[in-house]
Amino acid sequence: MLALDASLGTTVLWCSVTAALGWWFARGEDFSLWTLLEADLANGRVPTEEGVDALLELLGAWGLISPGVLTDLVGALLLVPPVRGMAVGPIRELLRSRLHGSGP
Repeated sequence: MLALDASLGTTVLWCSVTAALGWWFARGEDFSLWTLLEADLANGRVPTEEGVDALLELLGAWGLISPGVLTDLVGALLLVPPVRGMAVGPIRELLRSRLHGSGP
């Protein structure tokens, strides 16, 4: 029974810490980002590198807020600038191909 209590306590602590970190990162993001990205996409424009980077950072923060080991891992990876940098180009290319009709 003691082992169950310890693992439950560890799990609750882990969820609380990662949620607090996620909130801390998310509060720094401007929620008008959605409006800018939505306007770009609605007008057939590919979002800027900075816009996609900010969106990935926000998704990373939400990943930390969401409970679960996998979401924590993906969220933490998206908060690392070099990892986001590697993802921005392919995401913009995917959006470009979808917007201009040459996608799958």
